[in-house]
Amino acid sequence: MPSHPLPRRIYLFLLVIGSLLLAIPFHLRPENFIVDDGFFYPQVARFIVHGQGSTFNGIVPTNGYHPLWMGICVIAAWITPSSNALIQILGIVQDLLLVGSIALIAYIARAARLRGAALACVPLLFFGMVVGMWRLLEANLALSLQLGVLILVIPVFPDLQKRLGRWRNPLTGALLGLVMLARLDLMFFVFTVLVYELFRRDESSTWTSRLIDCVGQSIIIGLLLAPYLAWNWTNFHHLLPISGAIKSSFPHVQHWGLAGYMYPVAAAILLNASLLFKPARTSFDKLCLLTSAAAALHMMYTISFGQMAPWYLTTGYLAVAFCIIWVTEWLLQRIPALAWLEPALAGFFFLAFLMLGALRLFSNFTYTHLRTGQLSFNGTYREPKKALAEKLDQALPPGSRVMIFDAPGGVAFYSHAGILPVDGLISDYAYNREVVSETLTGYMSKEHIDYFIAPYLHAGQTYDRLHMQGTSIPTGQVMTVEAPLTHQSAGSITLTDANLVLRFREINPDLETIYPEVGVWRVPHPGDTH
Repeated sequence: MPSHPLPRRIYLFLLVIGSLLLAIPFHLRPENFIVDDGFFYPQVARFIVHGQGSTFNGIVPTNGYHPLWMGICVIAAWITPSSNALIQILGIVQDLLLVGSIALIAYIARAARLRGAALACVPLLFFGMVVGMWRLLEANLALSLQLGVLILVIPVFPDLQKRLGRWRNPLTGALLGLVMLARLDLMFFVFTVLVYELFRRDESSTWTSRLIDCVGQSIIIGLLLAPYLAWNWTNFHHLLPISGAIKSSFPHVQHWGLAGYMYPVAAAILLNASLLFKPARTSFDKLCLLTSAAAALHMMYTISFGQMAPWYLTTGYLAVAFCIIWVTEWLLQRIPALAWLEPALAGFFFLAFLMLGALRLFSNFTYTHLRTGQLSFNGTYREPKKALAEKLDQALPPGSRVMIFDAPGGVAFYSHAGILPVDGLISDYAYNREVVSETLTGYMSKEHIDYFIAPYLHAGQTYDRLHMQGTSIPTGQVMTVEAPLTHQSAGSITLTDANLVLRFREINPDLETIYPEVGVWRVPHPGDTH
């Protein structure tokens, strides 16, 4: 048993208060923090509350979401019709989920008599509070549910398991089902937990009893998943949301590559794997190994057959958090003079994160702007997607329908127009078939989509991104589109200078240096009188 003093309750109090302080910048200007995908859920939720079904725009249906977070968004949208109030409610829910997860990680470290909990929370706070990548998405919900499963399956809190008694197995099954409803690709986590439950070494159980427990848990998981899967099949004749289908290359293996945010996860998986060589493993060691195994399965599948994003890696960043705890303890046991290091680093990260949050409040801060030297401290800066949405409401007739090249979430959420993205992520499978059979212009005419937003191309410029290619011509530009699911050509549309309604600053910071502006064009249809 280590001789160092365990963290006092004031330690947890400071950790929670510090986390909540980091949330303040978000609540002051949430549009500056939310990744565009985060607007999909509350936007669809508003249509559901208004009785218009699962649609992002009132034009086409969608099933491209995970149901548990959508249920929370529907409740919030039912409470308030206000866009700003809806974001604040969902932001508070996210705060509670993340702070609850951080508190639980601190308690786990305390129960294991290990230091390092404050540093372990750094990656979770970075994605959840500071850069906003997990904001308004299902990531924090998935994180909390996975932690709930882990403390039921592995006896890090032995008294809890004793108190639950025979209720442990059904509760574990229920939480595993909710994990799947939070994100369907967490099936790798669920699979890993079930395998562990079946093969764990436990003198108080037999192979037969563990098998019965696993079957019972699997039945509960199936009962929770069945209504959602049946709804998908009945309405859309498939089980996989289109967002996953479009991003999947299965069974064709794609070129492997790790994005920058994946390296900490890969390193943590390898470090945690070293715990296999310990002669006697603690419950905390098993927690690290189980989480890392699930994270490794998920990451290997996704980089082989899919597309990765930081909010997919909640299991991976749990593995990072647990790894930081035991590595910190290992280091401090060998060099006790470094005991000051944990609070010093925690304080440093807190101040750094607070500064990053403040930058998003008082500047046009994005990592693209920082990297390209375009950071500007301008008190009049307004987030471009929200600003464009308000401009559309001023310039276009009420109820206009608009096809957009990128960043549909923020534009749709803050405007009254029906926004249909070219990439099809929020549309049902039928959109891909119809846009090919009718061609893009025919589809837009049928659905009364009268406007098109695309990067404004100057002479000699081309565009090739997200299932759309563009070329400038003397009288404007030509955009060629393909169906995102099948990659079949859907034809082209000519956007002429004569039909240009307005030009506006680029809404995607990653494209800003090449395409500083977007254009909004009116699209004439056969029979138009104007």
